[in-house]
This record gives sequence, structure tokens and C-alpha cells, in this order.
Amino acid sequence: MLIEYANYDISNNDNELKAEFDIINKLNVNTVSVLPCHTKLAKSNLKSSIKIATVIDYPLGYSSISSRSSNIVSSIKEGSSIIELVIPSHFLCNRKYDKIKSDIETQYKICNEAGIEIRYILEYRIFQVDSLYKISQLLKANSIDTILPSTGFFLDDINDNLIVGALISKKIPDMKIIYNGKIWNEKHYSLILNSNLYGFRSYSKSSLSKVCEIFSVN
Repeated sequence: MLIEYANYDISNNDNELKAEFDIINKLNVNTVSVLPCHTKLAKSNLKSSIKIATVIDYPLGYSSISSRSSNIVSSIKEGSSIIELVIPSHFLCNRKYDKIKSDIETQYKICNEAGIEIRYILEYRIFQVDSLYKISQLLKANSIDTILPSTGFFLDDINDNLIVGALISKKIPDMKIIYNGKIWNEKHYSLILNSNLYGFRSYSKSSLSKVCEIFSVN
């Protein structure tokens, strides 16, 4: 299972982030996801075995296709190994699937030419599951096979996250899902341990440490 960590806290200064990265370097973490403004710092302070993911258009996915593209190009130059795009919410709420397809094709082309992995972040707290099915099918048809069920911006827990992911997996069995619901108690840790997950992402250093500990023992 992939174990990932995300920090989207705009209040963190560089020294705080460096101290955090020192902690992450001691854990068995595969990927760290950061805001575009922190990509260069993450690249300089995380060990080489950890992939740097940059989240684009977080948290609401309201920017234009061209703006998203520009941010992707800048993030790749600063050291991103993975680009994670929040689903374009304006297009989705208006069911403009042709525009979403254009976004997917445009951003995939940029990442593919740079040899960079691209993922999309959904938001089940806002959009209906049927819409998420449609988006997931569009992504898979355009060679993007990794998604996250939510942005982590809204209240979320691992149970809901797993349910949505399971529903998408039932429709698209080979879609890789990185579950990123919040962990609140010991039952949640057991749930992660006993579920056959492709990946799990934490937004908390304490829960990240616990998950790493659990999987190192098992």
C-alpha cells in the first residue's frame, strides 16, 4: 500500500515546513503532496526516495484550463514528480463534460511529455456519485488511472471515503484510488489495516506515524 502525506497549510513558514520534512524523512512515506508555493522547498528537503506531488487549483477547482496548465508547468520546473488536479468544479456543476474532457486532455499532454504522473482529485462532499462515475470514466479513457475521492478541505472521515471509493471501483475495477479520509479513532486504523487499499493519504503527522508503524509491524 502506498502511504502518503499532504500539507496544504498556508500558515506554515519555511522553517516549520523544514522541521516537518525532517520528521517525514524518518518515516516510510512514498509521497508528500504540497501547495505549488512549497514544491521547491519540498524538493530540497525531502529525501530522494519520496515523490513530490503538487496540488493544482486547490481547494475548489475554479481556475481556467490555461491557468491550471501554467501552474502545472511551473510546478514541474520546481521539482514535482506528480501533478494532482482538483476536478474543475465550475464545469462539473454545469455538466460541461466536453470542457472537463478538454481539461483532462490538455493537462495530460503536458504531464505526459514531461514524464510526470498526473492524478485528479474529486470531491464527493459536493458532487453526486453519478457525476464522479462519469468523471472517473473520462479520466480512465484518457489514460489517467489514479484518483483521490476528496480534497480533504471539507469534513470527511475514512468510512465515507472508503464507501465512495468502493462505489467507483465497482464501476471501474482497475481505477487506482488513494483514500484520504480523516482518521479519528482506533477503529479507523483497524479499518485501514484490514482493507485492501491501493493507497492511503494522511493530513496529520500523528496519524501518519501511526499508519507507518502499523504497516511496518504487519
